[in-house]
Amino acid sequence: MKLNNFFNIVSFTIKDVSRSKWVFLYGIIQFVLTLLLINLSDDTNKTIVSLLNLTIVLNPVICIVFSTVYIYNSREFIELLIAQPIKRNTIFYGIYCGLSLILSSILILSILIPFLINFTQDFTIVLFLIGSGSMITFVYIALALAISVGFDDKATGLGVSILAWLFFAVIFDGIILLVSYILSDYPLELPLIITSMLNPIDLGRIIVMLKLDFAALMGYTGAVFEKFFGSFFGISFSLLTLILWIIVPLLIGSRKFKVKNF
Repeated sequence: MKLNNFFNIVSFTIKDVSRSKWVFLYGIIQFVLTLLLINLSDDTNKTIVSLLNLTIVLNPVICIVFSTVYIYNSREFIELLIAQPIKRNTIFYGIYCGLSLILSSILILSILIPFLINFTQDFTIVLFLIGSGSMITFVYIALALAISVGFDDKATGLGVSILAWLFFAVIFDGIILLVSYILSDYPLELPLIITSMLNPIDLGRIIVMLKLDFAALMGYTGAVFEKFFGSFFGISFSLLTLILWIIVPLLIGSRKFKVKNF
């Protein structure tokens, strides 16, 4: 019975999100841009790097903003579910899985189909890009749920979500570069590895760059990862840290959801 409730909530969320024109507009934009980037270069690796920079900026902001707005707009539906004999964790994780499945599926298809159309031979790196993008999708939806449950006011929650994206996408790297420049006379390898764990976007970028052996293009952080861990351990370390980035916001959000008065 509990599993039936969970899958029913997942199914309803997927169907509900599928009605949104904005989600499919995002998919079309991602599809067109991917197709253009593939046709602009014959080098798959260069295309992947360009597409990575696009995906790690566009995908997180779409996921966190859409998911935050969706939760606030679904308050009445959530209240109705809470009134039923359904555990709150089932509701919370059901909505999360529904949002994650539909948004990650759109990302995967909008990237995979253009590469299939162009008969790309080396699909390994494409799969790494898709996997990294999907993980970041899961992270930002988890952050969106934690934020939307934590703030009652829609405008405040949406503002915090946008600020969270802006911090990780832009401000964080600027701070790291500034600190690295100021403290350039000191050994910063270990502190940089630790601070990189605090940014899911950097972790997603590192996974793909290490696979391409282009870690130097990541700047100092990427070079440090390649030096200390090598490709395999660097990718594994980044992946495990990204999983923590999914788990921690979900645990925080689910705990708040249990005691929240709707």
